[in-house]
Amino acid sequence: MENILFSNTPAEELNKLVRTKIAEHLFLICHYEPCVNVFSEDAKFVAGCLNLYKAVIDSSCIIRKLTKKGWLKNNEYPCEASEDLRACVDTIKVLRTAWAHNQSEETNDIEKQKYDQWVQRHLRKEKPTTTEDYAVLLKSLEELGGETYEMLCKCIESLEKNPQRMYLIQSWENATFEWYTSSANQAIFLNQLYAWCAADPKFEGRSKTTLKRDAASMIEEYYTKGEKIKRLEGLLECIGRAPKLEDKIAELREEKALAERKAKKYSNSASPWCFQDLLFKELEQKLRKTLDEKKCSMLPEDLLQYQVEAIAKGENSSS
Repeated sequence: MENILFSNTPAEELNKLVRTKIAEHLFLICHYEPCVNVFSEDAKFVAGCLNLYKAVIDSSCIIRKLTKKGWLKNNEYPCEASEDLRACVDTIKVLRTAWAHNQSEETNDIEKQKYDQWVQRHLRKEKPTTTEDYAVLLKSLEELGGETYEMLCKCIESLEKNPQRMYLIQSWENATFEWYTSSANQAIFLNQLYAWCAADPKFEGRSKTTLKRDAASMIEEYYTKGEKIKRLEGLLECIGRAPKLEDKIAELREEKALAERKAKKYSNSASPWCFQDLLFKELEQKLRKTLDEKKCSMLPEDLLQYQVEAIAKGENSSS
């Protein structure tokens, strides 16, 4: 099998193992896309360090939990291979820090020392100075990637035997919900919504900035039905008295006022951005309901897409 440093195939195999061993709707790594357009040994090494972090940390809300005591049971690791996996993850974090952050003795001496120690251990000298040196380090990095993959496989196989299976699945779901709704990961949902807007002919040719506002306005309409109320009010003016239509308009106005009060309660932002803030306050609850009703996978193109569709239908509904 290809190494996870430069291929997403191992990540997909791990996801397949999770679906087979744990639960069909869960995943371990979400759409890992490694940087592969590198050719020299030194460039491959740097890219490999960053890719490995991207796979294990950026693309997963579960892997770090597999390395910690107390996730599934107090004062116990969740898997037999948890400690070995933690050693891999710690090394991956050190290597990434060396290339993705400013390093100096004054600002980050401990992490710099750890990186230097790793290089010396594998290279038998202080620093790489030749292409051959980087080839040696790259081989060691590939071994780390292979070991990480192996430890993850062992963890999944160990979790399959967990006697508290339903609690395991629930904990996995909870971690995924928290990941999607955290402030650091709001872009995952918003990018799904932006893609929907970009595919809609009425938003054709919009700039990225304008598209973001269009998406926020779509969320506002989802909550307030402001445009729908205007359409129904226009219809009422044309047909005259219509008790059922009047009742419907009154009901929608009441719902709009309630949504506006909730948005002001949760956000200091102006309209329509306050409704986007409101959505993220309520998103976890909405996603839980969607998972319960749709029995879909928890990948963004499934779980999040259902919510995106609900928002779009709320805006476009005219009945």
